[in-house]
Amino acid sequence: LNAKWMGAWFAVIITITYAFVFNSVQANAIVDSMSSSFGVDVTPGNGMAFKVVVGLLLVILTSLIIFGGIRRISAVTQALVPAMALLYIALGVIVIVMNITEVPAMFMHIIEGAFGIREFVSGGFAAAFMMGLRRGLFSNEAGMGSAPNAGATASISHPAKQGYVQSLGVYFDTLLVCSMTAFIVLLSNPEYGTTQGAALTQTALADQLGTWAIHFLSVAIFLFAYSSVIGNYFYGEANILFLTGSRKAMLAFRLVTLAFVMLGAVV
Repeated sequence: LNAKWMGAWFAVIITITYAFVFNSVQANAIVDSMSSSFGVDVTPGNGMAFKVVVGLLLVILTSLIIFGGIRRISAVTQALVPAMALLYIALGVIVIVMNITEVPAMFMHIIEGAFGIREFVSGGFAAAFMMGLRRGLFSNEAGMGSAPNAGATASISHPAKQGYVQSLGVYFDTLLVCSMTAFIVLLSNPEYGTTQGAALTQTALADQLGTWAIHFLSVAIFLFAYSSVIGNYFYGEANILFLTGSRKAMLAFRLVTLAFVMLGAVV
């Protein structure tokens, strides 16, 4: 297109979205999951000391990589995340097998909740559609325009190969991991509205497999979210390098990234 201004806007938007906004969301998810393990109330206005401690821990771990160049932490995290994801799916399969007689009713509940007459008339269909769209975008990034940042760093013989690999992320993240989460929650007959977010999944898994599952899921979420924080940072770093090669700009970007990580933890 020969439109450098368009590339610059793309770089700015990706940097703000991933390095700042999404990293604050990931930090918040870590605080929520850790609070369940430690039994700390982190609802608005509560647990500020706990939030600060977890936030500082995240800032320190992130700083070690983006300032200190300690890539081993990132490498270990990237190695553990797939293993934790597979173990999580395995636990989900166990929950399904334990409640195999309830599976047909669960699918009926899902279908009725999405396509029922009452839901359609009351706007529930549109709400479910929008929620699914938001969750899908957040879980696998399909259509957001961020994937080229990761794909461009791959060393492959043909671009199509990388495209096939990245397309698998949509199926693995959304169809497998997210669907498994839904199955675990629905098979545990949750009380909607009393528990939300990561705590809902932790409670559901604990009801099925025991309290140890709460701690396992806290570790898994920490690894998932922390690896996302690092990945999101490198998205931003690549785009900052495209916009400017200034060391001062890079330093400012790193400090702002850490500030948003801390902000996400305490808010």
